[in-house]
Amino acid sequence: MESKAVPELNVLWKIARVDEIEEWRRTGLFTFASDLDKQDKFFHLSNGLRIKTTAGLYFKNSTQDVKMVKITPKRVAEKSKRAIIFCDEEPSKDEIESGGDTLFIHYLLVGGVEGPTACCAHLFYNEKFPIKSEDIFDFGEVFEMPWNEDAALHSFPGIDSVE
Repeated sequence: MESKAVPELNVLWKIARVDEIEEWRRTGLFTFASDLDKQDKFFHLSNGLRIKTTAGLYFKNSTQDVKMVKITPKRVAEKSKRAIIFCDEEPSKDEIESGGDTLFIHYLLVGGVEGPTACCAHLFYNEKFPIKSEDIFDFGEVFEMPWNEDAALHSFPGIDSVE
């Protein structure tokens, strides 16, 4: 029996625009703020092995002010008192609805140069059970991603100290 590689999921990262972060602060709720999250009905996340590639792929032409939001699933479970299910297959709409306030983290291994356990992750939740922003992340754990004009990409100062 072949075992599947399991990605590093202790820390996940959400790249968000400053206005999205401010909305989460203002409302106190972690809601779908980006157009992509609204469209797909889940939050797009990356693990530490994948965050730079994600920024390069999806924010490469973006000089807008974006930041990295550190999300620690263990903290989320402790603060929110919610169950978290990690799954290598996307949960069905029925599973999400019948799961009540359960959070589902669907991970997609991407491998490649980042390593065999680099992944993108999707956070699903039942919108009938809103998520408090403070349960998902600490506003003190939002990190800069300044645009490096010379390299034409975002830089990640201090990322080694936050992974």
